[in-house]
Amino acid sequence: MRIKGINQVIAIVICAMVVFSCDKNKKGLTQEDVEIFKESLDDEGEESQVLEEIQQVDVVSEEKESAWQNAINRQELIEAIKTSYQEGLSASDYYYKDILKQEERYGQLSEQEKQEYYKLLSKSFKKYFSHLFYGKVNYKSLNKDWDIDRKAVDVDRVLQRAIDSTEVRKSLRGAIPQHTHYQELKKALAYFQARIGKDGKDIEINDNIYLMSEHPEMINIKKKLKLWDDSERIDTVKAEYNQAIIPAIKRFQDKHCIEANGIINYETVKALNVSMKTRMEQVMANLERWRWFPRSFGREYLLINIPEYQLYYYKDGKVIRKHKIVVGKENRQTPVMTSKIAYIVLNPTWTVPETILMEDYLPEMKKDHNYLRNKGINIYKDNGSDVKTLVDPKEWNADKPLAYKYIQQPSKDNVLGEVKFIFANNHFVYLHDTNQRWYFDKVNRDLSSGCIRLENAIELGMDLSTKLMNYLAKNDLDEVERVSINFDTDARTNIVILYYTAWGTNDGVKFRPDVYNLDSKVYKFLSQ
Repeated sequence: MRIKGINQVIAIVICAMVVFSCDKNKKGLTQEDVEIFKESLDDEGEESQVLEEIQQVDVVSEEKESAWQNAINRQELIEAIKTSYQEGLSASDYYYKDILKQEERYGQLSEQEKQEYYKLLSKSFKKYFSHLFYGKVNYKSLNKDWDIDRKAVDVDRVLQRAIDSTEVRKSLRGAIPQHTHYQELKKALAYFQARIGKDGKDIEINDNIYLMSEHPEMINIKKKLKLWDDSERIDTVKAEYNQAIIPAIKRFQDKHCIEANGIINYETVKALNVSMKTRMEQVMANLERWRWFPRSFGREYLLINIPEYQLYYYKDGKVIRKHKIVVGKENRQTPVMTSKIAYIVLNPTWTVPETILMEDYLPEMKKDHNYLRNKGINIYKDNGSDVKTLVDPKEWNADKPLAYKYIQQPSKDNVLGEVKFIFANNHFVYLHDTNQRWYFDKVNRDLSSGCIRLENAIELGMDLSTKLMNYLAKNDLDEVERVSINFDTDARTNIVILYYTAWGTNDGVKFRPDVYNLDSKVYKFLSQ
């Protein structure tokens, strides 16, 4: 078994227990800390990777293994594995056929064969529980920069309790996320699974189709639309686009991040042509992502969904605020992570990141040494200390660009706008205002270099910090000197940056573009 380095590495093997190691720079988790069925995001949260080696470690004693003699335990495990497809997982991963064969001939098994069978059952339980609790796919295999804070759980302890108390099914259910979004995605998964192969032929149009017009593809459009909408008002006989089906068209558009104007355009047809099988795979990928995250994000948190380009401020289970955001483009992706807001900076300075400097600014600076000065960005000699020496652009050495720091002072034209939110992470990513507020009018907003730009950022800042709100009540930013000031937040608000292209709501599942092309990768790993 691989063990990752941490400040305190704990690897305890006592009789029948293995306690997993955690990410570095975190305190170790004792068994007393372990919550079996409930998990919350707190200051001492642990990240735990699901290691494939768990299946190869026989840590349950023979005395405990013998609890599989109880037929109730065996039948509950078999039934749970049989229905694993409802979670977007595969029974074959949990030795389903081998277990059925052994169970069918249970009465004829020798004592040694029974012991081997019990070990197989334990192995199956642990693997299935781990996949439900942590996910089957190691998210680091998709992006090593992602950083999701998770608590560890002693799977062997869970197994022992489950078989001792004949609550195998209950124990496995306890590993399943109970988020509303996850449960609605499960309903959608069943819906698509039942409709695979019923797609019909693809739709082809050259021009938009408008209300009260006829088009030869309308019958095919209606048939595909009926797969999504069970409304009895959708007829599949006439080639006319009439008032009866416009509500269904608009609902479909809204579910797929298309302007819900009722016009059947290229984007609408493209979404209609996506097969039920592809949607099923997309839902399975998003169910898996939910399993990567803590079961609770805390009492108060900011939730950011990258493909949706939205931030939600939750408090006591309710959405207090909703903000449009701009996220990183595909080649400069915003990382998935969990963290906490540390403080808020009013009138921030901006230090040009190395990637932007080398890829965006340097070519222009070599043509015109005043390029940055014209943007209000000063060049400083990097002395390795807080003391900075201002450099005249004429004296800037283009052959040694990294020997300098490039800083934009606070102003209404600052790239970061008027406020930024600092949270601990290893990627120099933060949440901030912007001087390019027209970007929020765009539908697709994967436009930044990784940081998250926030619409109406000052309003969120005042909600999170009473001190900031009181300061702004007394000071007009357009009249006072713009100096950077740090403000504590009222609470250590969690921030959760997610990547969901499909999620459940009370109105059904909504889909968004896979801006970083990750769905197929997740599904590929799930299928292995």
